Amino acid sequence: MSTIKSSSEDLTLNADGSNDIKFQINAVEKASINSSGLFTSTTIDATVLTGNLPAISGASLTGITTGKVLQVVSVAIESGTTYVNTLDNSDVLQTLSITPSSASSKVLVLCSLSMEKSGSGYATFALFRGATRRNNFGNTFGYALDNNVRQTMSVTFLDSPGVDTSVTYNIMPNGVTSGGSTTFYQHASTLTLIEVGA
Repeated sequence: MSTIKSSSEDLTLNADGSNDIKFQINAVEKASINSSGLFTSTTIDATVLTGNLPAISGASLTGITTGKVLQVVSVAIESGTTYVNTLDNSDVLQTLSITPSSASSKVLVLCSLSMEKSGSGYATFALFRGATRRNNFGNTFGYALDNNVRQTMSVTFLDSPGVDTSVTYNIMPNGVTSGGSTTFYQHASTLTLIEVGA
């Protein structure tokens, strides 16, 4: 038998059995509580929610069609490596890995690379996923550039790795003209990977 009990301290709704406790207005159900204590409501006014709310998993969110940011990893260096006389195409200036939570996720890559040189050489740089080139930086470093002058380059690329295993992104030279004796030096740079859910 279901009962309603009121005291000076609380109001108790007791629904015997496994049926829900239902809240209706004009015979229309607005909310319910099941036998496991799960509260379900047709509408919740988020503007009146206060206090400590429970954690909400991003995987449980629905109705969001613009993508979900699932994780962010980033690396920054204050100063990098000096490459004397030659900057080889196999040199890795920055590297960072991310493990997508789903093969349908995309990875937004943001990179800022700061370089300086001494000599007449110049170079181009690119973003690689593993050993596969994915996107070039938009300008050539060192071409018609005075010595000992920093040049900042950046790349933004939305990648679709198609896996849910670890993926490594590398910033590497895509072509180097040493121009004799040229010293290349990497300054403060950043690499950020953002997993965006489908």
